[in-house]
Amino acid sequence: MRGINGVFLGGNVATAVQFGTTTEGHPCCGFSIVVERDRAESREPVTTVVRVNVFVAALVQVCRQHVRKGVYVTVQGELMNRVVDGTNLLEVRAREVIVMTRFSGTSADQ
Repeated sequence: MRGINGVFLGGNVATAVQFGTTTEGHPCCGFSIVVERDRAESREPVTTVVRVNVFVAALVQVCRQHVRKGVYVTVQGELMNRVVDGTNLLEVRAREVIVMTRFSGTSADQ
């Protein structure tokens, strides 16, 4: 039976978004987010930096318009582990990116 590879993360964007194209000429981008959680046994905070890669053209456009360093985003995608220069690199290939922005103005209900 084939397994399921899915991850859902939320954190602040830690780097500037880097835009480019694939070898086939499709738009892509990448950025890092900082994910924090409490260590189960001691409740001490643990910080992890995760590289997010975006290869879906519509999501690349969303990132171009809304993702900036410091913005809180949630990312859903596939977990990918690679070793780069002897260091484990935690990556997510994004299938969905949600940008959490602060709204200004008033609500229609007020």
